Amino acid sequence: KMIQAAAKEFALKEIEPTAAETDRTDEFPVEVARKMAQNELIAMRAPRKYGGPELSYLDIVLVNEQIGYSSYTLGCLVEATNSSIDSMVLWGNDEVRQKFIPPLCSGEHFASWGFTEPETGSNPRLFQSKIVQDGDHYVVNGQKRFISFSSTTGVFVTYAKDETGQLTNFVFEKNCPGYSIGTIDKLGARGSESDDIYLDNIRIPKSYVLGQKGKGFQQFLNIVGNAKTQLAAAAAGMGQAAIDESIKFARDRKVLKNQPLSELMSTQWLLAEMETKVQATRWLSYWAASLRDQGSDIIREGSAAKLFASQTIVDVVRM
Repeated sequence: KMIQAAAKEFALKEIEPTAAETDRTDEFPVEVARKMAQNELIAMRAPRKYGGPELSYLDIVLVNEQIGYSSYTLGCLVEATNSSIDSMVLWGNDEVRQKFIPPLCSGEHFASWGFTEPETGSNPRLFQSKIVQDGDHYVVNGQKRFISFSSTTGVFVTYAKDETGQLTNFVFEKNCPGYSIGTIDKLGARGSESDDIYLDNIRIPKSYVLGQKGKGFQQFLNIVGNAKTQLAAAAAGMGQAAIDESIKFARDRKVLKNQPLSELMSTQWLLAEMETKVQATRWLSYWAASLRDQGSDIIREGSAAKLFASQTIVDVVRM
């Protein structure tokens, strides 16, 4: 509860005042993000030995709900960072961890974690990006789509198929030779730089492969449930913000014989439906995170939370 309260205070004080400007300009709020890192609100899964607080998944969900209340964009940053850190902690060697995790904790760098491709969407079995061994290095070619925080300095954790057709998980530094960006003008989550990434003969050391070559599919399943749960929590925060704004408007707006809009039963029905949907989204994300903290695989539960949140919170905001 203390962590949740601290995140709420930070969001209202530091994120809320600049959120509308971020949406208008579609520019990543780098200074606010750095303040988040300094307050240990981004790289929460990072082990203490690398400069992180090493918090639980439930802690992250509680924080990201508060961050999402003020900015879904920064909620996406929390998810991308912790998904990247989880991947490096679980399967990376100490060289990778020492090089890439501490700058994420300090806010010097920002992570990208992604896999979606233009022709295949998010189905990992159909990815077309390739990773081929060349001596002591691997060479990567392909294209990724909707990769958030694409232009920032930092690590990119992603997946490609090796010469056997199996998925391999690996990391590399963004903005390296062969790395280029194709900007996408989008609706929603503005400021997150969710763009196309072109990978043209990028050379990475063999040590940057996470775990065993060709074992990326199971690694993907391990991480994606956590990622979806964090995004569902951010969506719950967004829905709560919509409720709070709606209640304020309904109380202030006068109709008929100078009666507050909030006293009309039709308005109360809408607010009750909004509240119910947000509560359901919230508890789906809490439940999935709690199961993960107990050691369970949450690919089904995390996916359910994200699916429900994606549909439900849009309905809530439209009301």
